[in-house]
Amino acid sequence: GTTITYLTITGDSDSNGTPDIKYGIYSESRPLRVDHCTISTIRGYGICHPGTDPSPAPGDTDSLRGYFGYNFITNITHTNAGMATGIYTEHAPSTIVSNDIATVRGVNANSGILVASCYYVTNMSDWVNVEGNCFSDCTMALWANRFGTAGDKMRIRSNFITNSVIGIRVTGA
Repeated sequence: GTTITYLTITGDSDSNGTPDIKYGIYSESRPLRVDHCTISTIRGYGICHPGTDPSPAPGDTDSLRGYFGYNFITNITHTNAGMATGIYTEHAPSTIVSNDIATVRGVNANSGILVASCYYVTNMSDWVNVEGNCFSDCTMALWANRFGTAGDKMRIRSNFITNSVIGIRVTGA
């Protein structure tokens, strides 16, 4: 039940222009709400939400839903494959709306937003929503990588993508 609002995080602790920290915000617990935050100059993940705790109760469809909205995330880089990601969610159904994500790059960078296997034990009663986000200069803007459960729904709409190698990548079962 954590809410983080109006927080500014700059990951260059010694002001030499090179990111020094791996995570802007990291939480395994859900639900997590992050809105109106500015996260910049991170060497890994702007927001990383594996969402593994607590496990949903039997029959719980999505009361532990995450929310990420109205954040500005920029200059997320990494030299290791698959490390640079603006917002990363896994195992936690989420609403991800109206974020401005710019300059997420690196060797095989993940993406501006990566939704990875966001499902519950039972089917969700509501969609995973990725709507109204703006992406600029990301190796990959949005990666919807869901697997493991049939019947779960994802809504991707009204996003704006410019200057990316891959706009939207959808992989799943």
